[in-house]
Amino acid sequence: MNRIGKYIAPTLLYCGLLFYMSGIPGHAAPNIPFSDKMFHVLAYLVLGFLFARSLSVINNYRIVRQNVIWFSILFCTFYGISDEIHQLFVEGRSFEFGDMIADAVGGALGASIFSMVRGMTDAGHIKWATRLL
Repeated sequence: MNRIGKYIAPTLLYCGLLFYMSGIPGHAAPNIPFSDKMFHVLAYLVLGFLFARSLSVINNYRIVRQNVIWFSILFCTFYGISDEIHQLFVEGRSFEFGDMIADAVGGALGASIFSMVRGMTDAGHIKWATRLL
């Protein structure tokens, strides 16, 4: 499988899923049994992991490889802002500053988890993750 299919496509598909979910009207959205901020953290944790994974295949730019976590946090933060703006146009949904913070925190956690797993895999401590990364 080529790099785009293995690394970049999952990130783009997940972004599409988040966009679709944020477009569900408030009255039709599923009832979440826990804080919606926790849902934002978990959703953007996955996005942060996937985005960091996508950046990891960029071999030509050392600055990108050295700052994968920061670029992932920036991407997740700006995607979270765009998500909140999108919700302004969806019936029953609203713009919430707390959601943007939760998105950034989730992105930071996901990128950090990716970085730790990548480091342990590169050091030979865990073998099973090589298929995932």
